[in-house]
Amino acid sequence: MDLLQKRIEYKVSKWLSLAFLVDSEEFNHFLDEMGDVKFFRTGEILTSLEPKTKKEFSTHYDRYLKSLETDVSEKLEPLLMTYDENDVYGLQVGQDKYLIYPKSPVIQIREHQFTLTIDDRIQPMVFGKDSIRWGLIFSYPQIFYDPIEKKIVQVLKDLDSPNTEGFKNLQKWVRENTKPSPFSIKGKKINATFRIGKNSSFQKELRDLKTYQIGVF
Repeated sequence: MDLLQKRIEYKVSKWLSLAFLVDSEEFNHFLDEMGDVKFFRTGEILTSLEPKTKKEFSTHYDRYLKSLETDVSEKLEPLLMTYDENDVYGLQVGQDKYLIYPKSPVIQIREHQFTLTIDDRIQPMVFGKDSIRWGLIFSYPQIFYDPIEKKIVQVLKDLDSPNTEGFKNLQKWVRENTKPSPFSIKGKKINATFRIGKNSSFQKELRDLKTYQIGVF
């Protein structure tokens, strides 16, 4: 990873996003299937530019799942997921203090939450005291403006990009290992656009959580 003194222009658009909540075993399977990928913390001041290991990510996610059963709020920090560490860079903001930013298309990871509107619609990616925590959301841009080549890149058509291949593998894993999240709202069954793991025992546990009083099938 480069350590730079000045921010690099990063222009992307037309994001594709996938959100899911899975149990610990499913999440470890997901990490294994993603291959030799790196996770960089972003959006916070760091004392190291080293990526977060898969083991660290798995441990943090496990704590997050346990927190869903309590009133303790275990946040999932935003990450940049990439197969090439040169797609990100560090910006020094003080003595041994850094921020990490993307400079080429990477997969962005954030905590996913949703809420119910007053007309009983499920609204993803809404944060607040009444929002419901629901795993992670992975986002990847379709359009990238390359400031060096001075041209627009169709990211998903860039077959040489390991991150494009990685996002397509992510999409495949989600299709094969999760399903639309089914809720019961006022007696009506609704499938959300975000996903849940196929582990039946995990879904049974969710039914019993007070957080999910709207009901999970």
